[in-house]
Amino acid sequence: MRRGISLLVLLFSIYISGCVPALIGTGIVGGIIISDDTVSETFERDVDTVWKEAISYLEENGEIVKIDKENGIVYAEKVFGNRYVQIKVEGKPVGTKVWVKARKTAKLIPDVDDGVKIIIDLHKKLR
Repeated sequence: MRRGISLLVLLFSIYISGCVPALIGTGIVGGIIISDDTVSETFERDVDTVWKEAISYLEENGEIVKIDKENGIVYAEKVFGNRYVQIKVEGKPVGTKVWVKARKTAKLIPDVDDGVKIIIDLHKKLR
């Protein structure tokens, strides 16, 4: 019983400190939490394929408000109800790097959990 409570306290401490990767298993996903609202990941796919999937994902789950193809950025609102999401896609020598920035409540509150969910969902779509 005491060991279970200690484990629960440890996991809660990790979560509160902002070390979410330890709890979500990002080793499996490969994503890196950069800040309170931004997650990044490198996909082993070409940039055009990742770009199309990112746009498709945002169209399915929200409302795209701006597409900046020159800079590889898609802006969307109303993702998962009231989230503001920005996805940046950039080709790299090996793979394609994706940054997901997610915020809620009029773009004021960071929401890294939704960023992680989007990265995981993109992994599933790009298999």
